[in-house]
Amino acid sequence: WWHWVSVDIPASVNSVEQGASGNSFKAKEMKNDYGLSGFGGVCPPKGAGMHRYQFTVWAMPTEKLAIPEGASNALIGFMLNSSALDKAT
Repeated sequence: WWHWVSVDIPASVNSVEQGASGNSFKAKEMKNDYGLSGFGGVCPPKGAGMHRYQFTVWAMPTEKLAIPEGASNALIGFMLNSSALDKAT
């Protein structure tokens, strides 16, 4: 489940302020699995127990990811993983 999908983050960005999504974040925010652009927040189903959240950052060889408008998270994930120089989770 993708809570937040953001691409084209400038290499100069080394932190993200709380509440940056939709406001001051200088990157392209794509639709998350809630169907909305930006950070969808955390919301595990009642009774589901503790959830763990992962943040993954990809180092890309270009400043912009060549994705079509309205690309699915599956396509974005494929393109990130197929062209990344490295990634950290």
